[in-house]
Amino acid sequence: MGNATTNEAMTPSEMRVITTLPPAVGNKYIHAATSENTRVAYQNDINHFVNSGCLLPSTPDIVIRYLQAFADKLNPRTLVRRLTAIKHWHVYQGFSDPTAYPLVRKTLTGIMHVHGKPKRKAPVLTSEQLITMAQYLSQQNTLTSTRNNALLQTGFFGAFRVSELTQIKVEHITFMPEGIEILIPRSKTDQNGDGQHCAIPYGDPLLCPASAIKAWCERANLQSSFLFREVDRRVLSRPEWRDVLTLEDKRALNAGDVLEMDNYNEDTVLAMETEEELA
Repeated sequence: MGNATTNEAMTPSEMRVITTLPPAVGNKYIHAATSENTRVAYQNDINHFVNSGCLLPSTPDIVIRYLQAFADKLNPRTLVRRLTAIKHWHVYQGFSDPTAYPLVRKTLTGIMHVHGKPKRKAPVLTSEQLITMAQYLSQQNTLTSTRNNALLQTGFFGAFRVSELTQIKVEHITFMPEGIEILIPRSKTDQNGDGQHCAIPYGDPLLCPASAIKAWCERANLQSSFLFREVDRRVLSRPEWRDVLTLEDKRALNAGDVLEMDNYNEDTVLAMETEEELA
């Protein structure tokens, strides 16, 4: 199998396993070329490959056995991403790419034919459901509920991803006679940072993102920096990627008989879309 027997000729010291992706030594631009979430996902993929008994650098034989071992245990889309992580590890470490071997790709294709299934999508949030949620949150009249009301309405009407919502700053919002304009400095579809503007008109008393944002800023006394922040004992801090709508917030909505929140993920609730798989 060509290079498939490379590891057999290596000494134990040469077969040293390196489980981290190569560091961007002194080059901040290499680091910036990949998002933090992608980097973490690839690192987890490499760790899973090694913890499964596979060696790095690897061979086509080993990769094929890995695919066969997890063909009926992992989603084929997960295996696709695992191969991408393995490929990147080898390329950036200066080794030949074992995933490029034809039988590796053929094996993956067969797995997708046998075990592939449609991607599960969470149900879409409707405007009627959003009205119910907004009314419930308004009745709670707390700092957290005021934030969540603005968060949900902004995400819904702006069709924002969670990652985009957590990047919005107060200074990115312009209030105009017709409504508000929000600048998204960078997003998944704008990796170069050209910036995108989203205009949201004023609504009615039931739903109005502009009014909800204004109420949140006034109540939290926000003058600058990140708009949607984590609330912890009335202390505001910038939220992490998945901490905008917390488990406690979901439980509160459930307790109010608003929605079965377990059926909805954050991106569906906030932006009416689910996050795509990493390539």
